[in-house]
Amino acid sequence: MARHEKAVGGFVLRSGYTVEFEEDIPAMLDHLKNAILGESVAACKRKRRVSWESIAREIGAEVEHLAATMPVEIAHGLLTALLHERVIERLVTIADDLQLQVPPSTTIQ
Repeated sequence: MARHEKAVGGFVLRSGYTVEFEEDIPAMLDHLKNAILGESVAACKRKRRVSWESIAREIGAEVEHLAATMPVEIAHGLLTALLHERVIERLVTIADDLQLQVPPSTTIQ
């Protein structure tokens, strides 16, 4: 980090909105995903271009911004957490094929 840069305790979106780092990783990831989606929809509404494609482009731009601005250690941790989450989600979808019983959810849906 350059000396003139301020240390940040979270993920800073293009708008300046910050999702603070939390010990509760699943809650933090949900907050981050919701913030990215919310910022992307808001940007499309401001541009008066609300479509699946325009929102998907804004999401991509937001993710690219985060990837370019976060410290490598944070990016590594985020990738680890998100990849783990996605693989577990996939495991849940194929559990029947593997004859596995999916444990009950411990989160409120």
